[in-house]
Amino acid sequence: MAVSRAGTAPQTPEGAIEVEWAWVQQQWTEWVATLADADLERVIDYKDMRGNAHRSSVEEIVMHVVNHGTLHRGQVMAMMRQLGVAPPPTDLIYFYREQANA
Repeated sequence: MAVSRAGTAPQTPEGAIEVEWAWVQQQWTEWVATLADADLERVIDYKDMRGNAHRSSVEEIVMHVVNHGTLHRGQVMAMMRQLGVAPPPTDLIYFYREQANA
């Protein structure tokens, strides 16, 4: 889902986020399945949003993406609480338990 420059999300049909997230998750799963240890060590040159040049390994970039997602999960949980909605458990241990019981 794209966000406009004004910082607002476009209106989406109910359930669209779940569909899109399933697709994103599938893409990550398929990509990770193709990786070897050497792929994680590969260094990538890139520029940040301000145009500053950086070099990071694939492993560092993946860890950043995972860690950054934690920030956004916390933000969503806070928004839900502000709306009076009890958020679902988001701790990793709950995921492991769910997987073990699946």
